[in-house]
Amino acid sequence: MFRATNGKLTPGMVLRIFADVLMVQCSLLVALSLTWFCHVLIDKGIADKSLAQQFWGMIGKYAEASWPLTIICVGIFYLNGFYTYGRFYQGRYKALIIFQAVCQSYLVFGFVHYGFLGGAQDLPRSALILSWIISLMLIIGSRLWLQIWKKIADPERERVLEAQRGRGKNVLVIGGAGYIGSALLPKLLDSGYRVKVLDLLLYDTEPIEPVLGHPNLESSKGTSGMSEKSWKRCRGWIR
Repeated sequence: MFRATNGKLTPGMVLRIFADVLMVQCSLLVALSLTWFCHVLIDKGIADKSLAQQFWGMIGKYAEASWPLTIICVGIFYLNGFYTYGRFYQGRYKALIIFQAVCQSYLVFGFVHYGFLGGAQDLPRSALILSWIISLMLIIGSRLWLQIWKKIADPERERVLEAQRGRGKNVLVIGGAGYIGSALLPKLLDSGYRVKVLDLLLYDTEPIEPVLGHPNLESSKGTSGMSEKSWKRCRGWIR
């Protein structure tokens, strides 16, 4: 919902970072677990170590590799706009950007881990490749699912809002997330108006954050030069 403005971390940005960290961590843990299971079942493990020792050895590998991988992923994701402008990418292009960022992250981690830290004996390459595949599936899948869910949920939400508006005082504010619009919105809402904001959201929703939870406020990304199809979404707000 929000983005970083002037270098600040907003709650929405922190939540998205936390979700990505969780997916990367889960990917590595699952990959190492699967690799360990295959090693135990197929290769019968290491003869001079018990099953418990092998298990805790796998956990140790996870603990050593998880934090540098996570830091590298979050840094590269940020540089690729995951938490800022990249949130507005759609469809195949968004999937391509995510694929590129995940691949870059794992390549950088592999180069650092195996090239400089000498971790070839600590983290099996098969586990790293498997973790990369799982990360791609989770990160791309989660973002594409969010887009699909919005397409399913938004029409229903529009119908509910349309029914609630009735003959009330409806106002469409073009550029409502800008300097003047963000100052006007609280006054309109306090006066009992139902307000729809139409804005490019170049600074995301940070300028109107204090009123975002208001029941009479609705926001939409666009400009006055939108297509006819897009203007239909504003029906009932224009007199």
